[in-house]
Amino acid sequence: MPTDYACQAAIALAAQSLDPARAFVETSHPSGRRTHDAPDLSAGTAGLLAILDGLYAELTGQLSGWHAGVRDEISGAFGNPVAAIESIRPVGQPREWERCTLVQIKAQEVLTALASRPRGAPVRPGHLSWRLDLVEDAFAGALRRIAVPEGISVRCASGLAAAAGSLFGLHPSRPPQATQPPPAQEPPQPPQTAASLPARPPGWLGGLP
Repeated sequence: MPTDYACQAAIALAAQSLDPARAFVETSHPSGRRTHDAPDLSAGTAGLLAILDGLYAELTGQLSGWHAGVRDEISGAFGNPVAAIESIRPVGQPREWERCTLVQIKAQEVLTALASRPRGAPVRPGHLSWRLDLVEDAFAGALRRIAVPEGISVRCASGLAAAAGSLFGLHPSRPPQATQPPPAQEPPQPPQTAASLPARPPGWLGGLP
């Protein structure tokens, strides 16, 4: 089970990653924005739980059902009224220890689902990593469906997936480095010709007559 420190760090990363999408999703304020600048840890917790829910759903063969409701999960993470999730998430702002407990419980469910594999099938970190990639892509698509621009959707989903992966010791892979173009070759220079000697002046220098 993840430690309290790991959960706090993951929640903070999730809040920071989800924050850029707030202006496109939040409707609770007339201006469409918060009245403070710090990332919302409650929203980060809800976003992190949504990713962990998706990971658990993928492991248990229920990803389609999670995908159908994740848009409401995102709206609820920003405090928008969503009747479908009122009975799922706690009312009000959870305290720090409550946020950590919620994340730990969900992470433990993911680990239990991962361990419940057919007998004899080894459990490797890669089994969780590529499933997390699927959930990340689905979450980015859900953000795009609620009018979050594509670039912001991808960055938010990537940050949330990194936060969820950190609970299990997974680290995002480094993006491939761009191939460096070969050095430009200098154009061929024309061959140099020997300098022509000046014609010998006429006169006595040409010899006596």
